[in-house]
Amino acid sequence: PLSRKIKCAVCGSTFKRKIVNGVVYWSCRKHEYDRSLCSQGAISQDIFYFAFCRLFNRLRHNEGYILLPMLEQLQKLKENRHWGDPKLADLNSDMANLAEQNRILNDLKVKGYVDPALFLSKSNELNRRIQAIREAKRRLYTADEETDPSEETEDLLNALHRGPDYLESFDETLFFDMVDIITVSDKTMQFCLINGLTLTEQGVSV
Repeated sequence: PLSRKIKCAVCGSTFKRKIVNGVVYWSCRKHEYDRSLCSQGAISQDIFYFAFCRLFNRLRHNEGYILLPMLEQLQKLKENRHWGDPKLADLNSDMANLAEQNRILNDLKVKGYVDPALFLSKSNELNRRIQAIREAKRRLYTADEETDPSEETEDLLNALHRGPDYLESFDETLFFDMVDIITVSDKTMQFCLINGLTLTEQGVSV
């Protein structure tokens, strides 16, 4: 789930996955090629996972102070605009349908009704389709020289509500639904969410 999601704040390179003594790490590609080119060292995958859990829990229990006021302000900015484009309505309907399929698939996984290999295959396919819809929406807004961060903020809130009250372990689907990119400097992680909101988490040893 972290593939192509991590950027180095020092040199701008993407991180790549590696395994050392059975432990999964993510490392700046330029640092791996030549350490003199970038000082950013490798970070264990668990640190990213724990940082996301903390981020989720912070948003889940503070949405009334962070996301809801943000959504209200964004909606006010567009309330006088016309958003009756049928193409956008179709994309939103497709997104809602795929999100519900994702929720059902995860429920089946939790109950042990889905083979892990089948779950991974279906989840990846759903995620690819969701990403394609997001890209189609972005292209539609770009054509009109507009963006709609309010809708992306609603998507973010919906993802939070699909999750538990307290996230104790990394959830791949929630991560994909919420996070656009992670920028890393040392062990400081800036999570850029799907609506453009950026929040910082400090990595800790695990």
